[in-house]
Amino acid sequence: MSLDIVLATYNGDRFLDAQIKSILAQDYPDWRLLIRDDGSCDRTHEIIQTYLQREPHRLQWIDAGEPENVGVTLNFNRLLEQSSEDYTFLCDQDDSWLPHKISNTLETMQRLELQWGAETPILVHSDLSVANEHLEVLHSSFWRSQNLDPACNSLQHLLIRNHITGCTVLINKALRELALPIPKSVFMHDWWLGLVAAAFGQAAYLKQPTVLYRQHQHNQVGAHSQKLRYIASLLQRPQRIREYYRKTQKQARVFFERYGTRLSDKDRQIISTYIDLEKLTFFRKRQLILQHGLFDTGLARNLALLSLI
Repeated sequence: MSLDIVLATYNGDRFLDAQIKSILAQDYPDWRLLIRDDGSCDRTHEIIQTYLQREPHRLQWIDAGEPENVGVTLNFNRLLEQSSEDYTFLCDQDDSWLPHKISNTLETMQRLELQWGAETPILVHSDLSVANEHLEVLHSSFWRSQNLDPACNSLQHLLIRNHITGCTVLINKALRELALPIPKSVFMHDWWLGLVAAAFGQAAYLKQPTVLYRQHQHNQVGAHSQKLRYIASLLQRPQRIREYYRKTQKQARVFFERYGTRLSDKDRQIISTYIDLEKLTFFRKRQLILQHGLFDTGLARNLALLSLI
């Protein structure tokens, strides 16, 4: 069974070669790699060209001429629009895939499609091992290091906090077709895909890591010591956390505008409640947060939510 891997690049020449090699080393060989560069000015184009010559039947360069710089979310959107297979993996330029990533994730996806049907939008993601620039493991579990619970995959939780890391994600054709186009105004492409899966299908996860999540100074999204950082921000700069929740509400509004008529009555009520929380009185806000289970992840974050939103 063939599938697509979509790889978004931008000034990634330091680690891109190693990432492509980790894809070539997968134990599942039947894939096509779609690459779109977002206007790099380093050696990224040279590296892509080298692999195109080596693997012309498995690599495809999207917008290979003078691509418009659109940012990471719309870069992935452009790639997903070019994907045509039943399954699509998302891939970042600076990580390294573990050898069984494709086969293990695909097995989970196919099991879910047998249960729910291939017409059901499904997303599968996994844990990661946090590594340094040299791929030496710093923490065996990204989820534990960030105090994230992948079981919190309901729409209520995903409205507030994303625990789906894009570089581990596999989606099926039904989800890809329903989620596109990804709006430019959303936080990140993986968060949007997770919201669509939670509202209209299934979001599942693998407990075992499938990726070495390389940490370096140019990470778009990285792994940090979240608990202490969050408490410090809450005490020193509460406005930054308040603004985060405002942005999640704006994203919820974009989601509601796109899918409101297709949502269940329950989900429509949950999303509209979250969007309009700031219009309510202090006590009414907290009553509805509790009533609809609109919780963040972890004690520190929930204290911030209840005190700042």
